[in-house]
Amino acid sequence: MPENKTARNFKELKWSDLQDWAGEKATAKGIKYQEEGRVKEIKCTFSGSLVARVEGTIEYFTEVSLENGKLSSVCTCPVGHDCKHGVAAVLEYLDLIEQGEDVPVVTDEDLLIKRSKRGFAGA
Repeated sequence: MPENKTARNFKELKWSDLQDWAGEKATAKGIKYQEEGRVKEIKCTFSGSLVARVEGTIEYFTEVSLENGKLSSVCTCPVGHDCKHGVAAVLEYLDLIEQGEDVPVVTDEDLLIKRSKRGFAGA
């Protein structure tokens, strides 16, 4: 299976990149969320970011981007950006890629992207 652009970009991340981005506390909680299987759905966008549905207190939607080596995210959670849900999504993505699994590409009509965008607009 040829490696896609998203996989190449995210595989280059180091632990320090996650901690610099989200902070130690959010990174630790994100690790726990990913280990507990709270990332219920994850897909790539055509632009190379990740969108995910993550189970927290309620269901949250996050989109994580990586541009020029810098992570950023938006989330429907109260924090709103650069949070544990984004960390969990990145870790889940890396785990799936390492296992050789395909991560589907989201379309504009996909419920995941529609709910994400609606949530971000309301945040």
